[in-house]
Amino acid sequence: MCRSSLKLACSLAAIAALSLAIAAACGGGGAQPTPTPTGSPASAGVAGPLETPVPLQELEQAIRSCLANVSPEALSQAVQGIEDCLLGIAGKPLGFSAQAFGVEGLLPVLLIDLANPRCSFDEFIAWWSSGQWKLQHMNALFRAGSDYRIGTWTPAGLQMPARQAAAPEGIRLGIITSLANCGSAPHASFLLLALDGNSWRILWDAQDSEIADLAHTEVQFLGQGIESIEVRGSSWHLRDPERSIFHESNPGPHRYFNETWTLEGDRYALRDKRVQPSIYNTLVEFIYRLSTGDETGAATLLADPTLLVMAKRLGLVQDPVGQEWLIDLDRHTDCCGPIHIREGPPQEVVVSFIQQGEDWLISDIKPE
Repeated sequence: MCRSSLKLACSLAAIAALSLAIAAACGGGGAQPTPTPTGSPASAGVAGPLETPVPLQELEQAIRSCLANVSPEALSQAVQGIEDCLLGIAGKPLGFSAQAFGVEGLLPVLLIDLANPRCSFDEFIAWWSSGQWKLQHMNALFRAGSDYRIGTWTPAGLQMPARQAAAPEGIRLGIITSLANCGSAPHASFLLLALDGNSWRILWDAQDSEIADLAHTEVQFLGQGIESIEVRGSSWHLRDPERSIFHESNPGPHRYFNETWTLEGDRYALRDKRVQPSIYNTLVEFIYRLSTGDETGAATLLADPTLLVMAKRLGLVQDPVGQEWLIDLDRHTDCCGPIHIREGPPQEVVVSFIQQGEDWLISDIKPE
């Protein structure tokens, strides 16, 4: 693929002439206009913010021209080919990043993510059918106002895990996605897609389930297929009565939950939900049980049941429940303490913990 002419001929002002750039990048004839520079040259393949969005038709044209040069026989090579081609066409000239992911199975499938510097994303799915690549813009499938993105962020960058499976009704595709990509708390979600004739449709969206009540979510497949997924998420967005015992902000503190979802027909059902043991979860449970009159349940969270008297003496009872007391614990909620309750009780309180097996018990309660 020829990209040298694009480095000179394309700039942010060349959006309207993207089709000419596509033709040049792929070896087409015709002279390219030399645009008037609008700012500093792009570096490292990233341009400045786009003045206007690139029309969807031109993005699709770019992808189709790149797909024409890749084979479905080796998806790893197809992925590299489509990424190189798209970065040459829309990367350095327009500041886009482009990533692709191949989904092995009965049907050659490519998932394509195009992101521009304005923090908006266009997601595409390409599949091999009747001797050619077919292409569909996935954003039209997503719920209004959402910023779904194929894949999730990891320390190594954007990862795009997806799997396909055959069902009596046809091909099914499970895709781990991300949401709130431009916010302070991007998190993972999940889509189940079905191929109906010449287009894909969403069968199940995790955001239509109680998964949407969790924050900071992570999603992964269990086993080798799409039959089960595991979801881990925090309590930040929960509306359960224990959520407001203490104030929770984006960084923390949080309780964390592990959920297992199993495919039943064309949707997933919750099969198991477990709270992750932590010192913060133990303290939340203790204050909640004590405040709701469950002293027996509260005592089970104490290494020494006589600490119940000290807890009540120091005012560790909320009336009404849900006063969002303040503690000094932000991020490291799993281990090991102590936790200082700064605001809420009549005086500051220090709570210490000891681990027994996987669980944490309160080992001491005393005034600051």
